[in-house]
Amino acid sequence: MKRITAILLVIVLMFGLSAYAEDTEITFYRNCGSGLGADGYYIGVPAATSTSELLEYVSSVGTYRFVSNGGGVLSGSDFVGSGTKLYLNPSQQNSDAIEFMVLGDVNGDGRITSLDYICVKRFFAGTAFLTGVFFDAGDITGDGEIRSTDYARLKKYFNATNNITTPLTPMPTGSTIIPVSPMGTTKASIANEAVKAAAKFTSFASSRYAELNPNRTEVYKSQGTKISWLSRVEGAKLIYGSSPDLSDGKVIVCSENDGYIKDLYAGKTYYYRIESTDGTYSTEILSFTTANEPRTVDIDGLRNTRDIGGRKTSNGKYIKQGILYRGERTTNITSKGIKDFTEKYGIKTELTLSGTDVSSALASKINVYRYEITSYSFIFESDQTLKNNLRDALLLLTDETNFPIYFHCYIGRDRTGTFAALIYALCGVNKTNISNEFCLSFLSSLGYYNDVSPDDAMASLNPFLSNLGSNPQIGARNFMKNTLGMTDAQLDAIVANCTETL
Repeated sequence: MKRITAILLVIVLMFGLSAYAEDTEITFYRNCGSGLGADGYYIGVPAATSTSELLEYVSSVGTYRFVSNGGGVLSGSDFVGSGTKLYLNPSQQNSDAIEFMVLGDVNGDGRITSLDYICVKRFFAGTAFLTGVFFDAGDITGDGEIRSTDYARLKKYFNATNNITTPLTPMPTGSTIIPVSPMGTTKASIANEAVKAAAKFTSFASSRYAELNPNRTEVYKSQGTKISWLSRVEGAKLIYGSSPDLSDGKVIVCSENDGYIKDLYAGKTYYYRIESTDGTYSTEILSFTTANEPRTVDIDGLRNTRDIGGRKTSNGKYIKQGILYRGERTTNITSKGIKDFTEKYGIKTELTLSGTDVSSALASKINVYRYEITSYSFIFESDQTLKNNLRDALLLLTDETNFPIYFHCYIGRDRTGTFAALIYALCGVNKTNISNEFCLSFLSSLGYYNDVSPDDAMASLNPFLSNLGSNPQIGARNFMKNTLGMTDAQLDAIVANCTETL
């Protein structure tokens, strides 16, 4: 096992390695629920944890001594509190130490009592003082301030309705690798926090997206689905796939005791196992199901890119995943992006909704179709040429050999959003989810192109939705038949190709 852990590494960077002999290092199991905080305190240890209990989460320790914030040496039954210091070499007690911060414990006794609640409330009122580690312990919400919400959380703790800190995860004796998450019935996330929050919106004011994307940059990309484990060995191989026996297994080599799996579908069950790097130990095959969240994709050189699949339809089916991708023009795609575009995502067709207005970097590799269309409610009153273009673009979806399709305009917001909304409406996605998917573009810088805000965009989208009537599925179908001249068979083919049962 690597000798220098996250804790020791910080100490080494601050004070140098020479102060510690080989037998005075300390290694905490990774992912046990604790670690170094931004202010340099060791955080995550729950209240009422004794020094001997804490050492159960340590895989190796040499000579050590726990000292309270008042300077007294703690026994094995004494609690670790805010300000408690762990000296890895007691003979050098006046030099280097690890200092703990126990959330909610503002007086350093290792417990959370009414004294802590009163002290935090008095600090808020300006009649008490908290500094350093004790201030951090009183900042329950972690926003850098002590507010009424912080002492309210402490009060809930006394009423047994709220846990301030999650209990640490132990490493069972004799175990080599213990999976931590995802476990049980909890759905594994495929999206980042901003996308998860936006996916729950049912109203679409600019202020809501400003909170998620205050700098109007790219915040929609996912790091992937996190798999984590406790381990007595450093790093491991993560094997995952969609087959219960992992016959389709892919391998990720992880230097840390966690790994991220990218590009999983929403609402699907996957299987995995964890092996030690040398192959001498392996867990059993485990499974998890992904949450039904938007699937953003990362194609190098492109922005505002996502799979529009996963949304539920009125008949209980879902928009099929992995066949319809949307984003910006492909003019600036990189060589890596082209490889991912054609190999990882297997995209066969590029559909340009800007006509000849933009160039494609993929014309020699896949089929490229160019149809200039208009956007929003203008599609209902556009000239016949633009209506014919929209019809021909939609007809590409009747042939399953064209999939997967990447469709775009210049920035992937207006014409692209209108095209996606029409597909959604025809397949039975409701207006709220149509609007929700449309506004995900504001988690990209391109959503704000030309200083357009979500309020501005919704002012354009709402008349389009109104034109579809009270039932957007019927409205879209009637528009495509009566105005665009498409047949029932063609519309049925689009619905069949674009929806699935999970």
